[in-house]
Amino acid sequence: MVLPLPPIVHGPITRFSPSVRVTGVLADATVELFADGGQIGKSVAGSNGTVWVTIFDTPNAGQLITAVQTTTDGSSAPSPQGVPVIDLPNPLPPPVFVSPLTTAMSAVRLGGLVPGASVTISNNGTVVGLGGGSETTAWIPILAGASLDAGTPLVAEQTLAGISSPSVASLPLVQIRREVDLPTPNVAQPVTVCETSISVSGATPSADLIADNEGVVTTWFNPAEAYAAWGAPQFRQGKMLVKQAFPRLNSESGTTTVPVGPPVTPPTPTMQSDICPQIAQIKLSNLAPGSVVTVYTRAPDPANPGTIVETAIGTAGVSASSEPFNLPPGVNPVTSAGQPVLLTAAQSRCGLTSAKAAPAKFAAAGGPYMVPILAGPLYDCARVVVMQSAHPGSQVEARSVATGLPLGDLVFVDQPTVFFKTWFPLVEDDKVFIRQYGCNANGDSAADRVHPLPAPIPVPEIGAPVRPAAPFVYAHGFLRGARAHLLVNGVLRSSVDTQYSDAWIPVGAPPLTEEDMVFVVQTLCAHASAKEGRGVPVTRGHLKVSVTPDTVERGSTASVTVTAVDVDTGGAVTGAQVLLDGKVVGSTGTAFSFSPKAGQPNPAGLVKSPVQYFDAPFSITLTDPPPQTGKLHLNVGPGAPIPQKVALAGATWTVTPQWLTGQSFTANGASATIALPVPPAGSQAKVTVSLATTWAVAGEINGAVFPPQTFPGLMNPDPTVLSWTGSDLTAGWWALVSVSEDEDGNARLNVVATFQGVQ
Repeated sequence: MVLPLPPIVHGPITRFSPSVRVTGVLADATVELFADGGQIGKSVAGSNGTVWVTIFDTPNAGQLITAVQTTTDGSSAPSPQGVPVIDLPNPLPPPVFVSPLTTAMSAVRLGGLVPGASVTISNNGTVVGLGGGSETTAWIPILAGASLDAGTPLVAEQTLAGISSPSVASLPLVQIRREVDLPTPNVAQPVTVCETSISVSGATPSADLIADNEGVVTTWFNPAEAYAAWGAPQFRQGKMLVKQAFPRLNSESGTTTVPVGPPVTPPTPTMQSDICPQIAQIKLSNLAPGSVVTVYTRAPDPANPGTIVETAIGTAGVSASSEPFNLPPGVNPVTSAGQPVLLTAAQSRCGLTSAKAAPAKFAAAGGPYMVPILAGPLYDCARVVVMQSAHPGSQVEARSVATGLPLGDLVFVDQPTVFFKTWFPLVEDDKVFIRQYGCNANGDSAADRVHPLPAPIPVPEIGAPVRPAAPFVYAHGFLRGARAHLLVNGVLRSSVDTQYSDAWIPVGAPPLTEEDMVFVVQTLCAHASAKEGRGVPVTRGHLKVSVTPDTVERGSTASVTVTAVDVDTGGAVTGAQVLLDGKVVGSTGTAFSFSPKAGQPNPAGLVKSPVQYFDAPFSITLTDPPPQTGKLHLNVGPGAPIPQKVALAGATWTVTPQWLTGQSFTANGASATIALPVPPAGSQAKVTVSLATTWAVAGEINGAVFPPQTFPGLMNPDPTVLSWTGSDLTAGWWALVSVSEDEDGNARLNVVATFQGVQ
């Protein structure tokens, strides 16, 4: 029997929260909420992963909320870290529009919501949407029969316990006409039993996505053209029928039929190393949502030296592909004998269990380590705090100096830079600091003031040039945490949250075309930069092209790469068409094979990217191959005809092909090789070889004494004529020494290199 792991409680929680999100829970577990130990809520989890626990007894501000889950195997320990109940912000924060805004949408997604608040959305003074709930981000349905007017904004506000938010206006709605032709969506395959999400592309933003899996229908609202649609009931084997629709326009796409195959073994989880014993939490990735994770200790068996024992210490449900899990109490980093304890984990789904993760060790004693750095400046209404130099394995949170309370959920650090999402927007003139826990890295950062928003909000600057069909538009000059909106020809195209002063904003569909005008607006709460102004035109650019190699020999095959860069930006342009003599042979940045024939003229090269760039010519120079050659190997020896007395001091060969008028080839050395052109058919295939040698002599030879000196040698025959067919040939000469007397009776030494033959 393995007990469930302690669940994780998530904020924000106020006295008016109707329910609280709890993760790490197992299907059919009874999950109880406690405020300072007293029960305030209870629900049964319908699936592995996440449950919203209904509150039946109102907690008080300042109390810590923890959770316990109970299965047939028993009850978990309480959550080791509680979430404090906080006061309602006053006024309530303005909602944030975070989904595509069109006249045909069935729902609009809002962020910045207070759990339990009532949300009202209006258009031209008429209420068109009502909602609320327990989440800080939620889809608010558009009321049946409501009419949305193109080019006008939506206005949203929220109220709770007599407190209201400021009203906030969206950017103008985008017109979608009743005759819209919705494309059939694409679904990535394979899709298998027990999965809970699908990857969709070809979606129309703001349309409904409807999936019918063997009678179980799940509906999502498209936030983008491509996304992961998650949170469905576990899929059944058979098929899934997927389409998209604008129900308010009675418009539907075609249907994609997706086979749902048998279950597959879930992937092996990945566990971070250097676990902090002080915080009793681990983080796993490569997870399959809807599966069950089992965590094991791995330690030497004290009863059997040399063997390792793995012991299951807890189970939990999986909500996401990467998430933290609490450890049960009593997990020690070393055994009673002082030997290290490791942790590992496996996940199970549909009766199939993955391999275990590579074991992870507990962090060794070290430090103390520095606390994170708060990356400012902070601005009123921002919903993110950027932390740098956080210690991996620890936990961090941003806190308010004014209240002393956290501004969001604890974050497990797996990367030194942390983007901490706050429950509610930051408030002007509060001060914020970072608190870090665990791994001997405990401590608080210096506090940073939350600055008021500048008036007016600056207009972000677009990084020109912007090319047709560009997937993103780069802009800078954002206030950290602002929401960035891209307008194309004055119409909202897409929006993203910023975390730095710059951002890449996706363009979406349709692609940008030449002479489109792009403009960027930033918003924080109810404040916005100018929504109209001088935009940046979309322009075609010029290319600078280079070729490697730029010279190719006829009759050979070369691997050629054509490289193109944007003349204005210097950025590489890959994937543009490469043409030679009007025919497509490849693309820029990728090598292609080029085999010019004998006699072929230099090809006319052209790089074409007709949507984004003007055509750019280039050239490849073709050369003829060098004449075909054979090798004539020449040798004279021995190098020392009389050891220690006569030796070869130098040899120069001169070879003259008789079919080449006035052309000779030379080489030096006792052994030399000369490459000679192959004689043309029908020519006199002979070569003459001349050899000039120099010999050194010193000492007594046959009674004659020779002082150290050098003298020229002779060749026999001189020159030597060889027949030559063009095939490799080796010819040799043997050096013979003789002593003679001149007319004065003086001894003379002669060395004659005598031809020995060829082979």
